[in-house]
Amino acid sequence: MPFFWKLLIIKWLNRYLRIGSNQMKRGIYFLCIGLSAFWWSCQPEASQSTPSFQERIQEIRYYRNSPQRDSINTLLDKAFAKINEPKPLDYFAYYDLKCWYYKDIEDRETALAYADSQIIAVREIDGAEKDYVHGLISKGYMLREHYRYSESLTAYYQAELLSEKYLDDCAASEANSSIGSVLYRKGDYGDALNYYRKAIQLVQDCSDTMYQKKFISLQAMYNSSGISYQKLGLQDSAIAYFQKALDFIEAGRDKFPRDQGFIDLAEAVIKGNYGESAMELGQFDMAERLFKESIAINSQETYDNRDAFFTELKYLNLLRRMGRIQEMKVKLDSLELLPLATKNKDAAIRINWAKSRYYESIGNRAEAFKYYKAYQEKSDSLAVLKKGLDGVDYKRIIENVQQKDRLAELKDREHTKNLLLVLALVLSVFLLLIVYLVRRNLRESNKHILLLNRLYSEKEEQNKQLNLTMDNLRASQDEYRRVMRIIAHDLRSPVSSIVSLSNLALADQSSLAEKNEYIAMIERLAKDSLGFMEDVLNLRPESGNVLNKQAYPVLDLVQYCAGFMRLRAEEKKQKIEVKGPEVIADIDKEKMWRVFTNLMSNALKFSNEGETIRVSIKDLSDKVSIEFSDKGIGIPEALKDKVFDMLSEAKRPGTEGEKTYGIGLHISKQIVEDHGGSLRFESQEGQGSTFFVDLPKH
Repeated sequence: MPFFWKLLIIKWLNRYLRIGSNQMKRGIYFLCIGLSAFWWSCQPEASQSTPSFQERIQEIRYYRNSPQRDSINTLLDKAFAKINEPKPLDYFAYYDLKCWYYKDIEDRETALAYADSQIIAVREIDGAEKDYVHGLISKGYMLREHYRYSESLTAYYQAELLSEKYLDDCAASEANSSIGSVLYRKGDYGDALNYYRKAIQLVQDCSDTMYQKKFISLQAMYNSSGISYQKLGLQDSAIAYFQKALDFIEAGRDKFPRDQGFIDLAEAVIKGNYGESAMELGQFDMAERLFKESIAINSQETYDNRDAFFTELKYLNLLRRMGRIQEMKVKLDSLELLPLATKNKDAAIRINWAKSRYYESIGNRAEAFKYYKAYQEKSDSLAVLKKGLDGVDYKRIIENVQQKDRLAELKDREHTKNLLLVLALVLSVFLLLIVYLVRRNLRESNKHILLLNRLYSEKEEQNKQLNLTMDNLRASQDEYRRVMRIIAHDLRSPVSSIVSLSNLALADQSSLAEKNEYIAMIERLAKDSLGFMEDVLNLRPESGNVLNKQAYPVLDLVQYCAGFMRLRAEEKKQKIEVKGPEVIADIDKEKMWRVFTNLMSNALKFSNEGETIRVSIKDLSDKVSIEFSDKGIGIPEALKDKVFDMLSEAKRPGTEGEKTYGIGLHISKQIVEDHGGSLRFESQEGQGSTFFVDLPKH
């Protein structure tokens, strides 16, 4: 552009300097115009930072609680019109603010229509889950204002479920608070309190420090909890929550200088509710002070005066109870002149109630009855609008929402089945390989024995050396058989559990979460079986077993083992109870897991159907003691000395014919002693047994 103007000026100079005076004048005139344009084109463009639509939306939101709230609709339309190609999230933000604007001006039909538009805008958008949940909450609120409570609760429960599965605590807190608001209207104040308290905990724990989540929401939840306590007649608890709300507002007021109008409004609402509880407790002076402070704030010209009006009605009741009837009459007359007294249904109802009480107080029963009748008629008409609330079965609504969610998860079932089949196939190959290796070793041993027998018969002169060789080979064969029996004993339990878990995982009624849990347990069983194989092959060399000891909570390991043995216990309708303190011990978690599961397995095996196995953890001065107690068949005196022997003769079948191999207690004692502890027992035949595992503390 500057180069163009330079050429133009040079051309004009060459032409007009050679012509007459009149033409020269015109040339100079045009030359001045050209120079001005050239100068203007060379100036740098002013850097203007035009705010984005999302930023403009945030600015407009502040107008909801300011004198400019009537201009929101116009400002929003202008801001949206400036977007060249609106995206789904732009539409969502536009519909969201429109929805709450029409709610504020009490155009409920239009507000509900915009809430539906919010959901449609982001329903199919990846990454917009938080906006979708917000849309559900907006729709639930608008449905609630239309007295469509079942639909409202459905939207809220969908929002809660999606928040807990895909979002964070902040989103879930808003859904729980919304559910509490509907239950409050239903009159289920106790259930409403549970949801409010849960919402308070979630919003306190969330990482979101935004104004909307950490300030607006939390003070509102404190206030809602206080009102619920108030309705339950627990005024002291109500006051405690109102005070929490006021303290929270005071502590955070300076953080939001632009929002002092809303903060004042919220403080006034809470003080009005606080005053009502104080009045019910007979604290009339405090109640009057709180009512006056609330009214003074919300009756200001630029504030939303509706709350001030309703607080004035509460104040009328206080004046009546204090016997200040003339003041009550003056204030009542002034309230009747306000437009809200006729436009708002609830306000009109409460005005008639207040006038009835006034005339009753001065002894004019005819007038009192007239206004009481008007109060009843208007209350009945409002009750018709709310009639759907009593029939709302919110627990059934929860079940319906959860069922729909479960049906959605069925889409992943085929993938899970395939994964289980592959895992089962790998495990089967692994087990077959173990059996093959064991049998191959046995065959090799038998071949050696046959060969040595032939050599012995052929060479009598070498009888002594051959006999020694035979003894060694027989010992080797016994060792192989011992190893095989140990493997068969300790692999029998995990293989049996794997089969049971596979059946459960393949069952149609199992949920996706349960299937994942079963797969995790199958993986753990396979890994533990591998670890066991390595331990058996290196069983107690002269230098002792190598332990991978770490500080670990004994209670956690015992509870894990009890959960692992749960399926076996359920086969005999038995239970495993675990109790005791959290004690840390230095243990090899994998090896000690074998000890605990073996002791629990024996207790289940030798106990009758329906019995309870009790595991107690005791924190002693220098050790931790774990006791495994049952009320089973007990151990006879003649067998007590042989319980811990390798391949013990003390083995007996279980109460339902379960096989016993006499290996588990020998290995368990060896592992406990390698940890520097001891394994002992107390038993009486026919009355049960208690095994004690004593381990050094960390």
